[in-house]
Amino acid sequence: MNYRLNPSYSVILMSIRIGAPYADRIEDAGKTLIYEGHDIAKTPDVPNPKSIDQPMYNRRGSFS
Repeated sequence: MNYRLNPSYSVILMSIRIGAPYADRIEDAGKTLIYEGHDIAKTPDVPNPKSIDQPMYNRRGSFS
């Protein structure tokens, strides 16, 4: 989850515990965040939601 609290910073909530549903991680001594975001809904047409890449932009043109 990304909370833009003010124009100069955001707070990102993520879980790095063993067995977490997303493979989020921090690399490069805390300088790089690998953040999966969220999965789309599992449906008969999309049996493996993790195989679908989350779009960078939403319908309004801002970052997802």
